Amino acid sequence: MTRQATFRIAGTVAALLFLFLSIAQGEENKTQSAKAWFDKGMLLREAGKPESSDAFKRAVLELDSYISGKDADQAGLASAYSLRGRCYNLLGDNSNAISDLNKAVALSPEDADVYYLRSYVYELTGNTGMSLADLKTAARKGHKKAQDDLATKRIEQ
Repeated sequence: MTRQATFRIAGTVAALLFLFLSIAQGEENKTQSAKAWFDKGMLLREAGKPESSDAFKRAVLELDSYISGKDADQAGLASAYSLRGRCYNLLGDNSNAISDLNKAVALSPEDADVYYLRSYVYELTGNTGMSLADLKTAARKGHKKAQDDLATKRIEQ
């Protein structure tokens, strides 16, 4: 499986986690809408449709609303920042993606998926040092794909 395919899966997992946490908080409308827009964007992207960017932009707007709300807890915010970071990445805005992923890491430092996603975005921006550091962190935290990537590159965790 390619790294891009892994990130498609990771994005969907983040969306589902975000949806679950948000429903538990009573934020169903905002989060279901964000997840629905994200999922629509992924389907359109996989089909090669340019309309995917509109769906990701709409997901960002829904996540903005959730993040600025007063009822979001730490876990919900971490998931929201992670998903919004993924949306920014898919929109080609890697600066905002890294910013949101930094916030997600600060809120949920044990989440290996966020380190793996941030590693990917750092790689896209040419920051190989930070990419490798996050890849190693994700592997140490038990992220299987990160462990496989390091093994393939013959780099110790």
